[in-house]
Amino acid sequence: MQLLCDNRPRIIEFESKLEQRVLWLLLARPDVWDIREQPASLGYVDGAGKSRRHTFDFLVTLQSGRRYAVVVKPERRVCKSRFLRGLADLRRAMPTKFS
Repeated sequence: MQLLCDNRPRIIEFESKLEQRVLWLLLARPDVWDIREQPASLGYVDGAGKSRRHTFDFLVTLQSGRRYAVVVKPERRVCKSRFLRGLADLRRAMPTKFS
């Protein structure tokens, strides 16, 4: 997808229609200042003590400066894979200044 940012075209990539839909919703928000797709991956240790890495789908910066790391997954995959437990481990490992 190509957007116009500061009068320059910008290509934003997404891997699924679900990610595209989330992107459209984020772009519609007037408080969103910037959206980065696939920011640097984050290392963490899961509940079983195993080292893992995760790459978020989007890193959203609001006009207030607050930032959100966004994960986009279909509900059936989240329930089936116990993704929420892993997400809790990931959240504990996230540094305050994630970029």
